[in-house]
Amino acid sequence: MAATINYRLAGEAPFPAALDDCRCAVRWLRAHAAEYRVDPDRVAAYGNSAGGHLALLLGMMTPPAPPAGEPYPDESSRVQAVISDSGPIDLVWQYEHNELRTVVEKFMGGPPEGERLKAYKRASPSQYTGETIPPLLLIYGEADGQVNIRTADDFAAALGRAGHTGVSYFRLAGVDHCPHSLVRVDYLQPAVAEFLRRSLSPAE
Repeated sequence: MAATINYRLAGEAPFPAALDDCRCAVRWLRAHAAEYRVDPDRVAAYGNSAGGHLALLLGMMTPPAPPAGEPYPDESSRVQAVISDSGPIDLVWQYEHNELRTVVEKFMGGPPEGERLKAYKRASPSQYTGETIPPLLLIYGEADGQVNIRTADDFAAALGRAGHTGVSYFRLAGVDHCPHSLVRVDYLQPAVAEFLRRSLSPAE
């Protein structure tokens, strides 16, 4: 089963509103698992571009207690696998190198100055390589003009140094933003399906 979710965009509310909405959606899915025949222990998050960034945070960042009044507070928002198709990885780097700077600044509610710099780091998947994380599939194009391949290379290397063995990285030469969902590189579809089968299969 696949579920597509909505979340508040930067024009409606800055970070962490979008991530809070993603977590709420996972909790909702678990609360309705029997109705929709979902295995609550086998949930993966996939996203492209901004959605890939949120999927990474969903899988890598330890979720806090849900804000007061949020539904289904007793359900977990953890996911068991993550696929990022060109999701931004280091928001400070993006801002400093003028890559999606306006978009990132709007998402974060301002530039990375003062206390907001901490929020930029908290919103960057690159900060969580030392945490316990689920299997990750990273799909990035070497010619991406929005999310520099250097950030993906550094991220993959940091994950390796941290000892994470469940990381798969597709680094596609000459390919632009979102190789799986927008550029539609043909051989990625079976690779994504195989990653999900491998990552979500019940332990024998």
